[in-house]
Amino acid sequence: MMSIAPFLQSLTPNPARVLLLNTHAVDIRLPWYRWHQPTGLLQIGSALQRQGSDVRLMDCLGWDRGQRPRRRKVGTVEFGEQRADLWQFGGLWGHLTTHVRSLKKEGWIPDQVYVSCPQTTWWQAAQVLIQRLKTDWFPGVPVILGGVYPSLEPDHAALHSGADVIVYGSIPEARDEIPD
Repeated sequence: MMSIAPFLQSLTPNPARVLLLNTHAVDIRLPWYRWHQPTGLLQIGSALQRQGSDVRLMDCLGWDRGQRPRRRKVGTVEFGEQRADLWQFGGLWGHLTTHVRSLKKEGWIPDQVYVSCPQTTWWQAAQVLIQRLKTDWFPGVPVILGGVYPSLEPDHAALHSGADVIVYGSIPEARDEIPD
């Protein structure tokens, strides 16, 4: 496991097939669902395209415009004597698996997968997503984890996420990109 504050060239030195993944949200509630966008991940995608990489995006938090994100209960959290349901918000695993199958059917297998986790409290979503990537979808493909979670908690991310590379901070080449 490597933790770095990288330049894009050190992560993806040559044009490659790169899959960008925004994690699900695992939270008690999701009041910000209408405006949350994976901007940093999209900036990285634009920078990778500029280098000649073939970039695809799967936004696990994505949903139908005008609709609330789907959710499923994944646990319960206790606060003293109170309890609250813990929900996974975003795309259903079956829909995501169907999308992965369609990529494979067209012969597109990523050389790398970049995963973004935009909240420290959503770390479990990143962990489950990375596990799914490594065991079911793209075994053997390196997974790079970035975003707010590994930037603020790099040691925790290195210990619990399952990613091959932990990126903390922003990637300089992507910082000024306008997401495409």
